[in-house]
Amino acid sequence: MTKLMTALRDESGIETLEWIAVGVLILIVAFAIYPGALQGALNTVVGNVGNALTTQSQNLGGS
Repeated sequence: MTKLMTALRDESGIETLEWIAVGVLILIVAFAIYPGALQGALNTVVGNVGNALTTQSQNLGGS
């Protein structure tokens, strides 16, 4: 629990989350403009990111 609180208080963590949000917005706009060409690639990327986050969460003791 203390690791989570430390991570939440860390300013660099907040900045990282902001950049992730910007990246997600760019992907949403790209998907809206070119849905056919990007759909397969975006599904793969989102799946990979989801799997990586799940793995990291489990490594940290999450469920």
